[in-house]
Amino acid sequence: MEEQKYFIPEIEDIYSGYQYERERNGKWEKVNEFSNDYDYEDNPHYALMKDIEEGKIRVPYLSKEQIRTEGWVADENFDYYFTKSDKDNCDKTLFLQVNYNYFNVPVWITIGYENDLTDDRFSGSCPSINELRYICKLLKI
Repeated sequence: MEEQKYFIPEIEDIYSGYQYERERNGKWEKVNEFSNDYDYEDNPHYALMKDIEEGKIRVPYLSKEQIRTEGWVADENFDYYFTKSDKDNCDKTLFLQVNYNYFNVPVWITIGYENDLTDDRFSGSCPSINELRYICKLLKI
């Protein structure tokens, strides 16, 4: 993953609030989808598709810094392991383990409870911060 820090999303993956970078005049800028960036286009969906096709849209792969920004605390012994208190059950601690280039998947995460390693709540591909936020939303984390 070190050599490849970005991927190009599919148009179907982009939703309101989706974060990506867009190239304009030779500079990359951060964008939150539906942040009025395409307001002046006759067809904003077409303009976004055109930018994707021309390689002017990219999404950074999920980084450890982004995981920490979402409230996960990095383990002091393992830089791929993070914890977070379960807001619905303060007696339980959630863990998030991230693996890069896991069986040809750029970013693979596993989320579960520390005290019950046999009951993972999620294990699968999670290429960017967008998917991590969505997974956490579905899991009510």
